[in-house]
Amino acid sequence: MSHISSLRHGCELVRVLLHKEMQVRYRGSLLGYAWSVAHPLTFGLIYWLVFGRIMRVPVAEYPLFLLSGLFPWQWMAASLGNAPAAFMANGAIIRKTAFPRGVLPFSQVLMEGVHFLCALPVLTGFLLWYGHRPALCWLWAVPALFMFQILFLTGMSWLLASLTPFLRDLERFVQLGIMMLMYATPVIWSADMLPPRWQWLLNVNPAAPLVMAWRELLLHNRVMLSLFPLTILMACLSLFAGWFVLRRLAPRLAEVL
Repeated sequence: MSHISSLRHGCELVRVLLHKEMQVRYRGSLLGYAWSVAHPLTFGLIYWLVFGRIMRVPVAEYPLFLLSGLFPWQWMAASLGNAPAAFMANGAIIRKTAFPRGVLPFSQVLMEGVHFLCALPVLTGFLLWYGHRPALCWLWAVPALFMFQILFLTGMSWLLASLTPFLRDLERFVQLGIMMLMYATPVIWSADMLPPRWQWLLNVNPAAPLVMAWRELLLHNRVMLSLFPLTILMACLSLFAGWFVLRRLAPRLAEVL
């Protein structure tokens, strides 16, 4: 019964934090929901002009190709970018209140995931404009990929949030790492453009399987089951590493914040 009570308390805390984050982000905002899609759409326009029109990247329907990779990537980049400050920005709460520390990074991941789901109708509109139609496989593949990405990002967020109070420079390294990871991930370029001898790099890049799986589903209505084992492995490793570090460092957070 105590475990059930703790679980209910954690779920309620996540709900409250998610509601608070939404209110803070959109308080006084005239556009509100539009900001959920403005960032990837703006970058999509820039990349389309540079790589699609000027450099002529040999990819069919390049605007759709870009958006189908940028929307899931934006969820990933925002979650990882916010993770180092998850505990740092809530030092007063951590010092005075006893609660499961992991809900703070998790609520941020979940909030960015909600923004991703809110952006899916916009992406669907672009697909319909280009003559694409969503398939029935979306009904189970979208929740599956959503869950895989939630697990992966939660583990990474726990890891980064736990280490940053003890290694303050980590936050700056994370921002640089996100920028480098984007160009190492097939977001603005196709995996087919990578020479065969370098294809193994996609297997060691934790972001690549997720972005590729989302793109194949959203753009081509194909579920890449071959990527699921690697995606599940990355999610499990991330979740275990994040949980292990969080469990070890959480009792000391109040001392360093």
